[in-house]
Amino acid sequence: MEFANALYGDPDVERMLRLAGTSNPLRICFPKEIQISNMLAWLLDPSQAHGLGDHAIKSILTRAGQCEEAESLPANDRRFLAASSIHSQGFSSMVVATEVDVGMKDVKDRLDVLIVDAVANFYIAIENKFGAKQSDGQLKKYRKGLEKLFPDFRGVHIFLDSYEATVDDSLWLPIGYDWLSEFLRQCEQRDSVSDSVRLTLTQFRAVVEEEDEESAASTPLGKLVLQVATTHGDAVLAMKSLVDSRFRSTRAKELSSLLNDGVASIEGKANLRLFSLFCKRPLIWANCFRQVAFAPFVSRMRDLFPDVLIQPWRVRTAFSLNAFEQFIDKQGKDDDWNWTAGVWVRAVEEKFRVQTFLNLTDVKAEKKAALLTFANAERKKNGIRKSNDGAESLVLKLVSGLSQGEAVAEAVDQLEALRTGLDV
Repeated sequence: MEFANALYGDPDVERMLRLAGTSNPLRICFPKEIQISNMLAWLLDPSQAHGLGDHAIKSILTRAGQCEEAESLPANDRRFLAASSIHSQGFSSMVVATEVDVGMKDVKDRLDVLIVDAVANFYIAIENKFGAKQSDGQLKKYRKGLEKLFPDFRGVHIFLDSYEATVDDSLWLPIGYDWLSEFLRQCEQRDSVSDSVRLTLTQFRAVVEEEDEESAASTPLGKLVLQVATTHGDAVLAMKSLVDSRFRSTRAKELSSLLNDGVASIEGKANLRLFSLFCKRPLIWANCFRQVAFAPFVSRMRDLFPDVLIQPWRVRTAFSLNAFEQFIDKQGKDDDWNWTAGVWVRAVEEKFRVQTFLNLTDVKAEKKAALLTFANAERKKNGIRKSNDGAESLVLKLVSGLSQGEAVAEAVDQLEALRTGLDV
């Protein structure tokens, strides 16, 4: 009962639920995976009337080449995916298809998006998981099928996932939905985009960017999500144990189970109240469920780094320091710029992954060479090969498979090492 009373009586919870309300029809009609894939295919098709040409293809390939898994690809594929290589090519003759049968008899599912250039002997396979789970061996089967269909083609296999799940086939390159939200935001500012297309892009971004906008620490709602998850961790976990936030179809069974367990007891009444509170705003409570895992990181970072900046996303949280803003060229960008450096903490089932990152996208021109030298020295020290030419997003250190306690200590150590190195 105390958990329920704590949530119902907290003004921050009341404000969070009020801000999470919506009248946007696209949010009410929340898209399924197939609608997202159709929209992706439209964006990636150079022949469509969006005015973007092959900008989307170049953007997603560049991001794929910068992900850490790309470091394990054969040398020729790594060179092909280098930013300088991608942006010097043209992709205007690509054919785009959705819901593709890859020709394997034991594969019932369809590949979400396939892009083929028959002239350049090249294809891009995209498996899009908008919150759904990958089937066992699904990605490997897709790849094997495509290799049989196009034996002489170079293939780039991209796993686009809103939850950033770990891929079960090392030749697939995982990309989070942060790429999509960033790309859409950039497109909205392009002069070649008409007003009608710009409105479409804006509305689409508002839907798929829920984990970015509503959980971002820079927004009022995001701050409340972070505050509630940190303050009421036990209560949020108790609520989480009552529901499966991934599926709306389970609500009736969950309510029936609560009623069968009895609601006359103090515990039964408390559980029913928690369930009712969840049903008011299931999407925002799902954000709280994810952020509870990061609450110990937030508390520890705030204790040790007074100027810490925090940005929580769907399955990971980033920490940076206000002091690093000295490297950023903010001229004409308002607040639309990327952090130069920081530490990502990502939850992978019951384990955590901690990595130090450096982003040169918005760095002052006179600082780039020194920062790149620092980055490559750190990568070499941590057993990571030198970065590709033109790469602007770099991993400096990566430690995986940590318990929560180990990950908290590792995140603190990495951020302190980054602060020391950039001070120099």
